[in-house]
Amino acid sequence: MIIGGSLLTNKFYLAEINLATSSANQRYYFADIPTLRYGTITVESVNIFNASQLSLSPAGATVIPVTALPGLTITFCIEDQEESIYNMVTYDLNPSLNGGMLRLFDNLKINLVKSFITITNSAIVTATHSVLVGFHYKPTGRAAQSPTRNPSTY
Repeated sequence: MIIGGSLLTNKFYLAEINLATSSANQRYYFADIPTLRYGTITVESVNIFNASQLSLSPAGATVIPVTALPGLTITFCIEDQEESIYNMVTYDLNPSLNGGMLRLFDNLKINLVKSFITITNSAIVTATHSVLVGFHYKPTGRAAQSPTRNPSTY
């Protein structure tokens, strides 16, 4: 819900994906995060953070610099299988870089373990950085479901 130009947050979770290596078209899937498990939440908004906003991740890794964000895309699997938000440029999900626009997601049921970040330009993305993705969400009241992922896509 937006009131006076601001998003009211029910709950927030900062997820981290560490880029172990950097090669073009490499995918990094989200880990299973019980708090964000499919069926238990709906996502209201997603933010990507960069090193100018947070120098170290909660795990102590260096956060991806702003110059690398155009070299990454993010794909969200909605519901069980459908990749509905496909190859969205991560730069677009950083309000400090896109004119202050907050990307709202209309209470989508994101299947996080099937969602991923893709390195599209390995010349500007450095290995060992972490991508921080903030989820504004609300619980659905349903019990958690087991995560499922196609092993052929690892």
